[in-house]
Amino acid sequence: MFESSSPSIAIVSATGLVTGISEGTCSIKVSNVTNGFIYDTNAHDLVYGESVVIDKHVYLNGSAVSQPVTYSLVYSDKTTTVPATLATISVDGSNIATVTNANTGTAAESIYVKAVLDIDNTIVSYYALTLDFQVAVSKSITLTPSSATYVDITASTSGSKTFTATVYNETILAPEDVAWHLYADDQVSEPTAANQTILSQTTSAITIRAVKATFYV
Repeated sequence: MFESSSPSIAIVSATGLVTGISEGTCSIKVSNVTNGFIYDTNAHDLVYGESVVIDKHVYLNGSAVSQPVTYSLVYSDKTTTVPATLATISVDGSNIATVTNANTGTAAESIYVKAVLDIDNTIVSYYALTLDFQVAVSKSITLTPSSATYVDITASTSGSKTFTATVYNETILAPEDVAWHLYADDQVSEPTAANQTILSQTTSAITIRAVKATFYV
């Protein structure tokens, strides 16, 4: 940065070109101006488990330079360190940081990514993030038809039964794919393959023909 002590006598351009204005003496001050800032490639608001990539640009006298910064996570007071139980940060060999939301609390948290220029720790940039908290999910599957004991399937060439799976999140219908597996009467071991035939199956329904014996879906 260039600055004239007496612009009425001489002025100086941003590139250092001095132009005389009137007779007299003045001094030209030359100083380094470094500005660092950080930016992200994703969102400011992170859901639980989501990550954001933080990069930085550092400028010296208006030109981009390659200078490392030291990253940390701090609360809104910009001083208190954020614990790893709330968010984690890792920095790769290119000095690019990745922040991951680990908030298992009951409320969203506001934090900052703090970047301090290594060659001049008076130059600090902050990037604000909101960490949404983890939401507990309770899912269940309802089979139709269902029974507390057995659902009878007639063992014949034409007899079959189609079972449909419906997924719920709490009490709210939440359509989702399911995988099917057949078990023997102990609900642990594999059924004998000769006892049944699977006529068709999708991510929501399965049709079974019984040959003999009993098994569970």
